[in-house]
Amino acid sequence: MRTRNITAALALLLGSGPVAAQVNCGDVITDDRVMTTDLVCAAHDPAITIDGGSLDMAGHRLEGCLGNGILLIGAGAVRNGSVFDCGHGFVLQGGGGHRLLNVVARGNSGDGIRAVTGENQLTNVTAINNTGDGFDIGSSRNKLTRCASVNNMDNGFVIVGSENKLSENESTKNTLDGFHVTGDKNTFKHNLADNN
Repeated sequence: MRTRNITAALALLLGSGPVAAQVNCGDVITDDRVMTTDLVCAAHDPAITIDGGSLDMAGHRLEGCLGNGILLIGAGAVRNGSVFDCGHGFVLQGGGGHRLLNVVARGNSGDGIRAVTGENQLTNVTAINNTGDGFDIGSSRNKLTRCASVNNMDNGFVIVGSENKLSENESTKNTLDGFHVTGDKNTFKHNLADNN
């Protein structure tokens, strides 16, 4: 036990990054954490809250939620994992300024990604087979790069806000619109909408 405490203290002093520690259903994460296993969170809504911290899912998946999957408040970040069979997969709210990187929202009963507040950065994010919209971006000054919305029951991307920047995104086989946009000064470069 003493060796483990010394190792953790050295990691903090040397700044070697987040320490792998089990993340549990219902956790509120305010520091940097790394998941060590898949989670089934049938009794929590949201399953996990990120409040100013970051979560590296390390290839793991969160599934079977009572309500929403991962809620980000306080400029949080999530990377490298998936949310499956929850309400909304990822919900970005609070003050905004969140980051999603290399994550997947799949088979959720609501939207894959829902951004309530703005100035978020989404890179290599995929929303597939969700009952709602793939991406519901109801805010301004978001940046979406190389994201994909595939086979969702509503729209691929809903952009309701201004000064959003979308580049190299794909929207395919969604039931409604590939890109449904309202607002001013939104910028689109090299995006694809096909078979919506």
